[in-house]
Amino acid sequence: MSSSDESQDEEVTNVCFMTKFEDEVTSQPSNSISKFTFEEFHDAFNESLSECEHMNMKNTDFRKKVSLLEIEAKNLKSGKEVLENERNTLICEKDLLKENKDIKESLEKLVDK
Repeated sequence: MSSSDESQDEEVTNVCFMTKFEDEVTSQPSNSISKFTFEEFHDAFNESLSECEHMNMKNTDFRKKVSLLEIEAKNLKSGKEVLENERNTLICEKDLLKENKDIKESLEKLVDK
């Protein structure tokens, strides 16, 4: 894991902890913050950390899915280009066949005269 990922994880953990803490604080009277014990803070932190780790795993899964989708999109784009080239080739062949037919008809008219 890169230092950027670690600092991101730490930041997410801090945000989760702050959010959890704010939720608990706003649901309690203002004087009740001093009633929290170290264990309660520690439990809240561990719960937030666990949730953050779960979200980090989800994020990793989503990144893998995005990477696979990007590869699939690249392959589809290449396939589209191949099909467009084949289409253009067929159009040229069709035009050549028509031109060939027109020449053949002109020659037959000349021979019949």
